[in-house]
Amino acid sequence: MNKTVSQRIPLMLGLTFILISGNTILVHSQTDDQANLSLTLKISPSNVEAGDRQHKIGYVGFVNKYENPVKISKDVTIQLESNNEAVASVPAQVTIYADSEFASFDIMTTNTAGSAKISASYDDKKSFDTIFVGTSDDFANDIRLVINLPTGEMNVNSEMPFSLYLQNSDGDITQAPFDIGISLDYEKNLIGIAANDTTIKKGNSYVWGTIKSNDKVGNAFIRATSDKIGIDEAKEIRISSSSPSSLSVNIFPEKIPATMKRDIDVIVSLVDSDGQPTFAQEDVSLQFFSDDDSIGNQIDRGFKESQSKPVIKKGQFSYHFSQRLDVIKENKTITIGATTRGLGVASDTFSTVKPYTTSSPLAENKTMQLLTLSKIPTKSQTIAVFQIGMLLPKQVDQDESSQQPIEQVENEFYPLIINENYASDGSDKKINLISSNDLLLKIKEMRNIDVTSSYGTAVIESGQETGPVVLSSTIKGIGSASIPTEIINTLKQEKTMVFSPTGNSAILFDKNGYFDLFVISLDMKNRPTIVENEVRYLLTPINEIMTIEKNRTFSHVNFQGSMIQSDDQETITIKTVPIGESADVGLEIQNTFVKEPTAKMRFDIPFEKLNADEKNMLELYRFWIFEMSH
Repeated sequence: MNKTVSQRIPLMLGLTFILISGNTILVHSQTDDQANLSLTLKISPSNVEAGDRQHKIGYVGFVNKYENPVKISKDVTIQLESNNEAVASVPAQVTIYADSEFASFDIMTTNTAGSAKISASYDDKKSFDTIFVGTSDDFANDIRLVINLPTGEMNVNSEMPFSLYLQNSDGDITQAPFDIGISLDYEKNLIGIAANDTTIKKGNSYVWGTIKSNDKVGNAFIRATSDKIGIDEAKEIRISSSSPSSLSVNIFPEKIPATMKRDIDVIVSLVDSDGQPTFAQEDVSLQFFSDDDSIGNQIDRGFKESQSKPVIKKGQFSYHFSQRLDVIKENKTITIGATTRGLGVASDTFSTVKPYTTSSPLAENKTMQLLTLSKIPTKSQTIAVFQIGMLLPKQVDQDESSQQPIEQVENEFYPLIINENYASDGSDKKINLISSNDLLLKIKEMRNIDVTSSYGTAVIESGQETGPVVLSSTIKGIGSASIPTEIINTLKQEKTMVFSPTGNSAILFDKNGYFDLFVISLDMKNRPTIVENEVRYLLTPINEIMTIEKNRTFSHVNFQGSMIQSDDQETITIKTVPIGESADVGLEIQNTFVKEPTAKMRFDIPFEKLNADEKNMLELYRFWIFEMSH
């Protein structure tokens, strides 16, 4: 390859690069033919940051009437002047050498912001351009701070990452033009914050830290301020607990015949601050009461005769007992409640109704109903109740019935006293109860409906899996019924979250090409939750193995952008795939982020037209590359 060809390669590459960037340069062949020439002065770029430094951004040359640059035949000295040297100054003169189209000169700026008009003159020819000098405050006015939380919910004694990142007025992630110190204030009774440094360094866009919740529930806040850029942002975090915070009472069935020796089943459950069933962390002793003295005395006598103490055992969520009652009055609503120290009082009601038997003329169309708790914790036992009855028009007040059309009167369930035994097993089996998913909930023990009763019970047991499940029952000669319930674990990991310190839609690498990423375990209420055993993930296309360690809520990785193997230059889809023995595929998740560039390059070209002269074009090309590398 000869020397001429080798010199043209960078020239062609440079022109291609410039054309791709969106700026077009028209190339002409012009020489000094003594035609009318005009002096032209260009400052490119015309906006710079204040500071005591030199900028090689001034250009001066001659053009003809078509605005095409003209190569001069002899050296020409151009006089330069600034009208505001407190902002920017220039040398007194600059020389355009023979066989050149232009000359470049330095502009010296100061720490003073403002503008200056730079003038060039030669004989009677004059030209000028304006330079604008800004300060850090000008950049700061276009910046806002975002407090970035994975979720606004936390459990007590938990932790999660958080970040503080910068946006410009257009909502784009932006880099700090200078070091930005941030002060944090927060509800110290509820949370604590750990962060190595809360200063967003020049050239970076975010900092991150860890929020740790204490053992108290309530609404916490985190507030971020920076006097340097005049920002004040705050966000709320709701702290809840899965520890017992109150009681819940359920009485089954809801209606009983007003006769002697009627049975009821009472379940007292522990619930957390969100009303979800939870487990006792120590034995919880209960006391019962009723708004009916007779009922209250019968309950007390029952515990004394059985010599049992009503206690929710440590590790269990409820206490269940059956009570035989003598009730005489019809159409009475009776309250039974439970109380314990530190958890308050809870109650439920049942109603006494007119006794009907299966031989009653009103009982031609018999039916049944199925009752149980609406939510059951994992690995727990409780009961389901199946009751035989009939539907009768709902009793309403006389004033209401006069205004209500007959066809709109609702029916309600009334229990029936049976005159035979209904067995749940053996050759005379008449009762059947099934679960829609035995992994979630299975039938542990079936019991009969005894003669002179109206209902029976079954012991049901939940597994370690969570989710909705349906119980269904049939009674031969009566009918069928179903009831949905849900198996829950308020602390079990139900979801995986990929958390980006620069928001949920974009990532921006720091000035060294690195980025932080977090994988967080979430419970059913979208709170970061501690994992019982370590959970491992494969992150693609980063191809990184991340592990949430036992008794932790998240894992963190700091990776380099060059590690990403992706054909898409604009976005990146990060997939977290659970790996290892018995990995839960339901925890797999993927997120697509826009890859924001670390910096955006802008081309400022002083001359839109150039003479077809290789030497001059190479000089401009090399100068632009020099400017871009800085």
